[in-house]
Amino acid sequence: MTEKFNPHYYKSYPIQVADAITSWRLDFCEGNIVKYVVRHKEKNGKEDLLKAVWYLNKLLGVEYGTNIQEHIEVLEDDQINSSNRRSNGSDEETQSMDHKISL
Repeated sequence: MTEKFNPHYYKSYPIQVADAITSWRLDFCEGNIVKYVVRHKEKNGKEDLLKAVWYLNKLLGVEYGTNIQEHIEVLEDDQINSSNRRSNGSDEETQSMDHKISL
């Protein structure tokens, strides 16, 4: 086989990516997500990760009728709320402990 069909960036793992995709019975989108994530450091870097994101977005649409952007907004809101809770957490925890102690 030529390097075109079995390139070096897939040979450094104990299992071939195509074998993993097949044995895990992944569909086209799932297989491409794995493929692009595995090879990104050795081949196209950020471009391969963006391809994986594209297939992940496609998979979310097909399987769940949603898209990444909807979930990124939720994650960003959660992160902001979590950050706010951490910054205010010591006061809230102290008040909560004071309330428990006074009971």
